[in-house]
Amino acid sequence: MSHVISVGYASEAEMEAWANTRTPSKDWAAYVETSRQTAEYLGGSLGRNLKTWGPAPLKDLTAP
Repeated sequence: MSHVISVGYASEAEMEAWANTRTPSKDWAAYVETSRQTAEYLGGSLGRNLKTWGPAPLKDLTAP
């Protein structure tokens, strides 16, 4: 494997809303078609953070 696409969401609802926008997109369809010509899809996964320790996430530290 040489590449990974990783996307983070604040919630599963946000993930579903993004997927509902992405899936019918002509740009997304073109990306998927091009990728199929040069790559093999190895699967996907959904992870959940149940608890975190340590400093706040970077986006919280940089928010105005």
